[in-house]
Amino acid sequence: MSSPEIIRQVHGTFEIDARTLIGGRAHQEDAYAFDHCYDKHGGYAVAVIADGMGGAKGGSDVIARAAADIACRMASLIDNQEGPDHVIRATRTTMTVLADYAEHEPVYRAYDQDHADCVLQPPDTTLVVLTVDVDTLDIYAGWIGDSRAYVLRRDGQLQQLTRDHNLAFLGAPHRLTRSLSRTDTEPDLGWWHPGQRPDWYPARILLCTDGIHEALPHKAIAYALTHAPTTARAAQWLTRWAVRAAGEHADNATALVITVNTPDPE
Repeated sequence: MSSPEIIRQVHGTFEIDARTLIGGRAHQEDAYAFDHCYDKHGGYAVAVIADGMGGAKGGSDVIARAAADIACRMASLIDNQEGPDHVIRATRTTMTVLADYAEHEPVYRAYDQDHADCVLQPPDTTLVVLTVDVDTLDIYAGWIGDSRAYVLRRDGQLQQLTRDHNLAFLGAPHRLTRSLSRTDTEPDLGWWHPGQRPDWYPARILLCTDGIHEALPHKAIAYALTHAPTTARAAQWLTRWAVRAAGEHADNATALVITVNTPDPE
């Protein structure tokens, strides 16, 4: 089991931290990215998480890392009002273009090679793109696949913002019905508007892969987000608890946590 990768930044009113553990897998196929952006409406935080799958050796981690990076950059370049679901569509298009034309970039060349070599199961990934408005605390989450986004309200209630695109209702949670490389499927969009209800304002936000939410019950996730003394500790608790709970066959586990340190919106 490898040591967690640690990235920590403070962007204005948002503190963002992420942890990822390889679990019992041979490769780390999860990826994440985050940034602080501005458009004509003001500032907003962007967070992205991806869970790669399929392809030849190394293909799934390549596509996850590329998708997370591209989505984060896309979100920083377009108007926040466009919505994270639009960012996912743009990421899908950009991935295809880069795979065809950016041969000087090893990461995209590997993605393209995997598509050429793996006819039965080309590399693919889930993707969640989330934005938080600095002024209103409005949250928008676009997603495709079974990675998730949650918001912990200031009243202690944990709300899931996404719905898994899989066949869990048929007893097959690992069979995805939508993913980034499946161009016949579309991302969904969810949102959280706290308005003037202080108890609905976000205290913490979580993006995670299925290595977290399949291993830990809702109550455990809520406990970590509520009681962890720091953003880093919340992400650390979630990844460690998930890998420990899943045992020797634990999946990659990645948690990206945003702590909202800001006065109530006007």
